Amino acid sequence: MLYKRILRILVVFNFFLLINSCSVYPFYYLKNQDRTEYIHPIKVLVVSKNNKNEIYRSINFLTSTVRTKNLYQLEVNIDSFTDHAISNAFFKNIGRITLKAKYYFKEISGKNILYENNTDVTSLFDFSDQQFSQLRSHKSSEEKAIQELSENIYIDIISFIRTIE
Repeated sequence: MLYKRILRILVVFNFFLLINSCSVYPFYYLKNQDRTEYIHPIKVLVVSKNNKNEIYRSINFLTSTVRTKNLYQLEVNIDSFTDHAISNAFFKNIGRITLKAKYYFKEISGKNILYENNTDVTSLFDFSDQQFSQLRSHKSSEEKAIQELSENIYIDIISFIRTIE
């Protein structure tokens, strides 16, 4: 009897210790022991004729993990070029996708451009004479090029943010 009573008291005590150790914070800030750091997401704007949503999602996904003290905006202008037949006797079923991005990074409150740069990504793809196979390989290569372009922009922007904060 005494054993069961002591066990119940210990279980209740452990439960209250567990509840006391949990800390719940709102999503918009991170609290450390000595300071509170606000998390401001980087606002992403993409201007593109093709694949605007895919490019936006890729860049937004990568930059969503960035914690900044100020509110920033990233504007990305992308031009895409596709060449379905490289003129070469050895490589007649090869296509090329080129994505060129010019991006501006600015503080939302100041509206002045803090950083601007450009990057290019070229991706080659093989295709057969079948229409579906050609479309699928083109789409797959385009997705890989978008991911690589987004990673290039992300690395460049992160390195710049670390120098100013």
